Amino acid sequence: MARLFVLLSLLLLVTACAERRSYQADLDSMIGQPVDAAIRQFGAPEGQYIKAGTLTYIWEAKRRDSLFSGVGPAGRAYMNTPTIDDGGVPWTGMAYDSCVVRATTTNNIIQNIAYEGPPSACAALFGHKQ
Repeated sequence: MARLFVLLSLLLLVTACAERRSYQADLDSMIGQPVDAAIRQFGAPEGQYIKAGTLTYIWEAKRRDSLFSGVGPAGRAYMNTPTIDDGGVPWTGMAYDSCVVRATTTNNIIQNIAYEGPPSACAALFGHKQ
């Protein structure tokens, strides 16, 4: 019975590890594809820039917290008062985790794509935990 328990535990551990995908593996699968593949995954890019003849797209996710409890329209917190009509100052909170994905393209085809940031912030962009 103990041998069966050890075998089942080992099998469960191997299965759990096999299902986890790394973020870089997800990105590597997009190399050679049109930038639309990244847009489908991450949504509209936050920005883009041209450098040395290549166009780079940028996506970013930030985790934010607010020190204030008052929440006004569109989920924004306000300092001092709960609404902007009362003279409150808009406050979106403090970003403490950030994940950035950059995709370098030539002729709209992804040549290089990488991410920077902790797994806690990147899970929002990738749609799964690493």
